[in-house]
Amino acid sequence: MSAKTYDFKQVACILGTRQITGFAEGDSISVEYESNLFNTVVGADGEATRAKANNRSAKITLRMLKTSLGNDILNEYYQADLLSNGGTFPFMLKDNNGSELHAAEQCWVEKEPSTPFGQDAPIREWTLRTSFLVSTFGGNI
Repeated sequence: MSAKTYDFKQVACILGTRQITGFAEGDSISVEYESNLFNTVVGADGEATRAKANNRSAKITLRMLKTSLGNDILNEYYQADLLSNGGTFPFMLKDNNGSELHAAEQCWVEKEPSTPFGQDAPIREWTLRTSFLVSTFGGNI
């Protein structure tokens, strides 16, 4: 059996038409759905009913190095939204190591990052939201 390889450089994060680079170490990007796929209710006699939750909204967190040009791109969308409610953009996260893909037609900056300064290079953590995310989960090739 052969070993599989994961390489973060093969993960593409696209906002609008621009690829974002300059991520911080560790968990640089996270995608989290806001609700369960199904909610379960169990009756007094143990009978269970599941109800499909049609909420496909998601939170996307991008952890950027302060020196990253990705901050400038995110700031452009943030400023456009702040000034004219026109800062939404398509989002795509594709793992080219395999088959995982996350995509949304419309995404926005929910909150500007905190701005720490210190001896070490700071990290900017951007929070994005989308009302409808489509995901394909898969392993590496």
